[in-house]
Amino acid sequence: MVSVYWGYIGMPPNRLAFAYLAILYFSFIEFKAFHVKGGSQAMSNAIVNKFLTYGGEVRFNCGVKKIEVANGKVQGVVTEHGDRISARCVLSNASPVATYLQLIDAEHVPDKVHIEMRGRSLSMSGFTLYMGLDCEPGALGIRDSTSFIMSSTEIGDKIYDQMRKLHVDDDLMVLSCYNIADPDFSPKGTCQASLV
Repeated sequence: MVSVYWGYIGMPPNRLAFAYLAILYFSFIEFKAFHVKGGSQAMSNAIVNKFLTYGGEVRFNCGVKKIEVANGKVQGVVTEHGDRISARCVLSNASPVATYLQLIDAEHVPDKVHIEMRGRSLSMSGFTLYMGLDCEPGALGIRDSTSFIMSSTEIGDKIYDQMRKLHVDDDLMVLSCYNIADPDFSPKGTCQASLV
């Protein structure tokens, strides 16, 4: 039953080094699971606010179309709206494939990056349903902030392999109700939950 936490790392226990699993279990035993007050958006807001206090500029709803590189150094980015923004550094939260193959011109990507990417495979995917409900969690029988819903205790390759398919049985789902950890997460008489 404890092996269910492998989903937080992305590989089932039979494919993980013991150290990774040990660190995961230690974290849950020693520090317990927790949620950020106000949700992950609160963390994003804190980072943006600190960035702004140091003179940064933020643009929302504005994707990057290209990372410009010259003489082995980043020069800036070009947005999807055609604006050019100079920068000495670019942090990309896009996948390595998108960053190195779509955003940067091929002649500026070192050969070792292509070699390293060839040795990788795409990670598993999950489908998440976010729900805003017009009742308190208790009315639905929800008592825990996170519940693993399983049809069997067999975790290994079967579940992992199913996550690479479009049509699967519901052998493993995770229900998280944010209002259990933070009753003020949504207005009184409501709750928010996600089903993965």
